[in-house]
Amino acid sequence: MRARWFTMLICLMLIVACGDSSKGINTSVATITPLDGASTTAIPSITITIAEDPLVRSQIDAGKAAIATNDFENAVNHYNRAYALSNNSLEVGLMLGQTYRLWGILILEKANNNPEQLRNAYDKFITGQKFTVSTDSLYDELKLYIETTSGTLNTLQALAAYRLAVEQKSDLNIQRQYVNEAQSQYNLVLEKKLQLPNSIIVHYDVLMALATVIEQQADGSDPKKSKQEQWREALNHCSRANDLWPGDVPEDQTARDCMKRLDKKLNPPPTPTSVALPTKDTRPKLPRAEFRQGYSKGSETGSFNSCFQGRVINSNGVGMAGAVGNVNNGKSSVPWTTNGNGEFSVCGLGWSWWAGVLFYVPGHSGYNLSAATWLNGASDQRAYLVFVVQ
Repeated sequence: MRARWFTMLICLMLIVACGDSSKGINTSVATITPLDGASTTAIPSITITIAEDPLVRSQIDAGKAAIATNDFENAVNHYNRAYALSNNSLEVGLMLGQTYRLWGILILEKANNNPEQLRNAYDKFITGQKFTVSTDSLYDELKLYIETTSGTLNTLQALAAYRLAVEQKSDLNIQRQYVNEAQSQYNLVLEKKLQLPNSIIVHYDVLMALATVIEQQADGSDPKKSKQEQWREALNHCSRANDLWPGDVPEDQTARDCMKRLDKKLNPPPTPTSVALPTKDTRPKLPRAEFRQGYSKGSETGSFNSCFQGRVINSNGVGMAGAVGNVNNGKSSVPWTTNGNGEFSVCGLGWSWWAGVLFYVPGHSGYNLSAATWLNGASDQRAYLVFVVQ
């Protein structure tokens, strides 16, 4: 009979469903997942050696009943009485430690990164650890929760200081100090490899704060680094923040906007070369570039099927063979030479601003004439540019 009672006691302390699972601990606590595989629900083996004192046993039974309804406050009260009645026995102390651990986890599940609730959970883990011994695995597990919760609180505090500095329009260097502190604290959290509920939001906020401050410092020409280097660093943080979310979720829009904005700063459209107007009556007119088909900036298809075509003609509309030029977007350049009809064609172009440039026409002096258009990479976009040689 005694062995059967102890088996039931251990079963309840392990929070394993014994009977009706609807009366047990909320199963949502299992969403707190240690990344290194450590269990969040496993309880160290407890060998009950307490004498079957009816007063101790009644308090333990009352504590078990309170845990079954998630009434941890009453459970702690009953286990505290049992602890005192059993002369502070290790077995009851471990029951108390485990109860405080489960209580703290339940608070974390509902905290939603609220600092007050996180401190409440932290206090429960601290209290529970006091009833354990350093040689027990429960002591180490509570220590992990204590350090992870503490690091998360410190991160949130640094982020709050950063947001206040932004609101007060403090110097960017001061804002950067707060953001660096938030990053340092959260790196300590990541080292613990224990993922608390909604921790992805804290990580996301840290990365986006870093990206924002670094981009603003680059825009303000921080002399310590070039604009390009800082923009690339900010883009890296935006990209990492974007990768935290599964797919295109609304929460991730800020990161996606950040990536697009910085990409434009790092890869601006090419600036067409300006053309000087000829002096009337004293000099011959210079050639001109006219788009018969061009496009304003639109969508980005991710394809490389657009074409940039055109023709070089004289003032009488006759094609000029052997004219030389290129099509480029500031990073990539494709040369062309006109055929016998004065035509050229460059295909396989992706989404970007593309400029057509004329360098040389046989029998004429050198040229540097250009005009630009947007191509989205789709096969149905075919720009057509005409260079008129006067």
